[in-house]
Amino acid sequence: MHLNISILLEQLSDIILCTKNDNYSDELHLNRPEHYINQEVLLCDHIYIASQQSLPASLKTELGACLISVGKPPEDFFNKELSIICVKDEINILALFNEVQVLFNQYDTWDQRLQQCVNYNTDLQDIIDVSDIIFRNPIYFSDADYRILAESKNNPLNIKYNYIPEKCLTDLKQSENYEQMWNNEIPTFSDHDYRHLSIVVRSQGRFVLFISIMEARAPFRESDPILLRHMAHYALLNYEQNQVHEQNHFTSLNYILKQYLNKQQVTEQTLEKALTSHSWKANHNFNFCFIELSEMDIRYNMIKSQCAQIEKIFTNSAIVFEYHNNLCTVINLSLLSDIKTETKLHSLLQSSNLRLGKSKEFSDINNVRNYYIQASSALELGKHLNPNLHYYKFEDYCLEYILNSPCQNLTPESLCPDGLIKMREYDKNHNTQYVLTLKTYIDQKFNATHAAKKMFIHRTTLLERLNKISTFINMDLDNPRNCLYLMIALVLLNY
Repeated sequence: MHLNISILLEQLSDIILCTKNDNYSDELHLNRPEHYINQEVLLCDHIYIASQQSLPASLKTELGACLISVGKPPEDFFNKELSIICVKDEINILALFNEVQVLFNQYDTWDQRLQQCVNYNTDLQDIIDVSDIIFRNPIYFSDADYRILAESKNNPLNIKYNYIPEKCLTDLKQSENYEQMWNNEIPTFSDHDYRHLSIVVRSQGRFVLFISIMEARAPFRESDPILLRHMAHYALLNYEQNQVHEQNHFTSLNYILKQYLNKQQVTEQTLEKALTSHSWKANHNFNFCFIELSEMDIRYNMIKSQCAQIEKIFTNSAIVFEYHNNLCTVINLSLLSDIKTETKLHSLLQSSNLRLGKSKEFSDINNVRNYYIQASSALELGKHLNPNLHYYKFEDYCLEYILNSPCQNLTPESLCPDGLIKMREYDKNHNTQYVLTLKTYIDQKFNATHAAKKMFIHRTTLLERLNKISTFINMDLDNPRNCLYLMIALVLLNY
């Protein structure tokens, strides 16, 4: 689990000399600490622990980096876009490093227990039970009618409510931050008998849960709103998962997609109904991603949690489901609007130590099994040929697939370069001969003079066509590997 600088400040408050906080993010984003050992750049989201003596006079930094220094660092550091925590000179740097590691361990344990609450379909009470040690104050969960669904067992006042008291709600609505909480799901403080920290939780825009923490045992900390949002995320996952189980899963889109992968028949009406429930259409443009889960994900039953993280990246533009202990993701490119989605996906794969195979783009959901084979094959071939990568596209490994795999599993068109298929359609619609020109050029052993003579055209005309063909298919015709791929593709297309 990532942490926030406010959590570090609270943990180290007794030994801090001074601080400089340039990180205004309210997200949990900081990775586990590392020792500073002559790094040239302090990277975003990284925590570095160093002694005053080991630091240079100046250093490059990225916004979002954090330095914990034993003793005060050089003055130039305070002019950088960098968060700094200076602790007392007499602090042992190894003991300090271990203390921060223990802090991360504590929150990692909490996060794992929250994941287990979701994975095992437990109720909301279990989420409160594993969170009491974090917040140290009574926690209440209520539904949209403010009926208490679960509450802490450590309430020192021994107050038992069936509903959130009306006075509490009235005081909350009078809070100056109430509208912000209601509209943006931001944790909000309010005062009524005791101070409360509350958040509204929505599912697909609909208010479903109200979470409130009462300041009855310990003063609120700066980190509590951030941690409340983290807990609220898992409460939402728990709620939505239980809602899904109450629905008829035989009509859900992920069930329909699994039917296709299992070579089962699906009626057009059933597919249409499932697609409509997600505002999808059969002729939208799609990608299929096959994600290999780690042994740890499977052993600790964290599959559903990984599904949720991927769905969070794509919001309503992807379906994620488990299939044979791996994750399958169908991405609706026609509905994808966030240009940063690819970057977020890469970041998740790296941080979770996952690998992904991606199909070529397609526009017929009925043929989804074909692209499942592409995605899974890209992953297997990519792992063998480029084991240091985590993201593999089928178009980069299509030739290897043709040479090493039983091609009857896929349609000929799906094995050919997309540009070649488009060029074939262009020839049909415009009465041109680009594919024939390419075929003749290959048949004549890449001799332009012989090819031109064979087609009864001038050599200059043929060279102009070859330039257009190279642009059309986005491939270098002087590359032997590309030429081999094109030769095989033309055979597959019966030229």
